[in-house]
Amino acid sequence: MLTHSSSPRNALWFPLQGPDSDVVVFSEIFLARNLATLPFLHRMTDAQRLELRRMVETAFQEQEETYRLIDAEQQSDALRAFHAFRGHFADTGATSIAVVDDASSSFVRFGVRDHLEISARAGGFDLHGPRQRCEHIDQLLEDRLEYAVSLQLGYLGPDLRRVGSGLTAAVYLHLSALEQSEAVEGVVQPGDGECTIDHIGGLYRISYAARAGEPEEETLSTLAGYANRLVHYEREARGNLLSHHSEAVAEAGHRALGTLLHARRLAASESAELINVLRFAVAAGLVDEVSLPLATELMMKSHDSQVAVLTDDDSSALDIRRARLMKDVYRSRAGTGV
Repeated sequence: MLTHSSSPRNALWFPLQGPDSDVVVFSEIFLARNLATLPFLHRMTDAQRLELRRMVETAFQEQEETYRLIDAEQQSDALRAFHAFRGHFADTGATSIAVVDDASSSFVRFGVRDHLEISARAGGFDLHGPRQRCEHIDQLLEDRLEYAVSLQLGYLGPDLRRVGSGLTAAVYLHLSALEQSEAVEGVVQPGDGECTIDHIGGLYRISYAARAGEPEEETLSTLAGYANRLVHYEREARGNLLSHHSEAVAEAGHRALGTLLHARRLAASESAELINVLRFAVAAGLVDEVSLPLATELMMKSHDSQVAVLTDDDSSALDIRRARLMKDVYRSRAGTGV
């Protein structure tokens, strides 16, 4: 079933807990797909884009599961930015469209290069769960849409280098100890140009797109191997810092929490720095008042695009609203063990 309820959800777009979540905040899988009955995206007319949308909507309307259609054209600039930050839109343009499941952790968006991008997320270091959910949605769509696929080459697309599985895997890492020890630049280096690294919202996104003809297991193994090295280096750097400066880390974490809970204004850069310090201290076991999931939620919701939508008082400055939101998130979670 497909609904047109695009109201923003307060919950995050990935589970807050998972394997190795002290370092790996969440994992993500993308499957690129194109339809055989339409030209590739860069050659499509407006009428053909509408036909693509109609076909996808029809396919989801026939499902028993509930999905939401989110159409950027019908939303404010703030809502477009909200969904773009959560990955539902490939960009903030008015033509962006996504179909999102009720939990917001799986979705299909109209891509930039490909007709469709099927995606799923999981908390922590977990590529298997998102892969299974992507494959589930992929099968539902393939039963109703004619994919551009070759028995010899695999799934086809406009980029010949990615013909095959169409899979991209990514993990988002919090590398605070490496940053504090000023070792991050020497460690975060793509192996042989295989992985792509982006610094987004205080996290390092490490991604790897399958090469032409590459098996899915090899793609996942390549990313996992590189990400596991970074997890090891981060924990090693954390241990070294704590062996000499545990009192200073604990003090900084508690001071950061105090500021977040009592400040009347919080600029985006200030809140990002405070939460980075707090989450590191929590991961190190030095701040008992905050759980790791709560620290992660504070990090994600402090972004301008989230504050602008998740707070009611749109007449106040964003810095004032951010300070209120941080308090509200803390009060809603503190004492619940989550």
